[in-house]
Amino acid sequence: MNLPNDFIIFDLEFTAWEGSKERNWSRKGEYREIYDIGAVLVAGKNYEVKNTFRQLVTLELVPSLPQYSVDLTGITQKDIDTNGILFSEMLKKFEAFVDNRDIYAWGHDGDILQENCQLKSVENPFSMKRFNNMREVFKEHGIPADDYHISTIVEYFGEKNKHTAHQGLDDALNIVEALRLLKRSLS
Repeated sequence: MNLPNDFIIFDLEFTAWEGSKERNWSRKGEYREIYDIGAVLVAGKNYEVKNTFRQLVTLELVPSLPQYSVDLTGITQKDIDTNGILFSEMLKKFEAFVDNRDIYAWGHDGDILQENCQLKSVENPFSMKRFNNMREVFKEHGIPADDYHISTIVEYFGEKNKHTAHQGLDDALNIVEALRLLKRSLS
């Protein structure tokens, strides 16, 4: 696989309502506001987890976490009120965690990060060129990655997800597991 020696895998959870994906968040007040970010520093040929990052983010645009999001992630408004920080603060912490490493997500979470920067008038410290789509890594090896979600890609290899689906850090860790399985399948 053509991955750097060390890199970041990250995942975002953002507000959603029943049908909002199909509507492309087009109703009044429907924003894809980030409320959870998880990331993993991965290093070496065996994809070792060297460090992790998780941060809940307070909502600034959406008055309270939609019940649909709560049901999907298990994260509650109380969790965010207790442990969340402002988006701008999270972005600084995430930038320090990432350092100068390449960044990978399952899909286009870099676009969602950029969208939140624009909505909140916060400068994005990341060039959009730094974001890579991890699905492409799997597709290069003939795996139909578009048929899977971040939390289900391990099923392609006959495994079950050992992490909580739809939570940023756990979904990022699931990708690490999938990378290890992919490497083993190529050996």
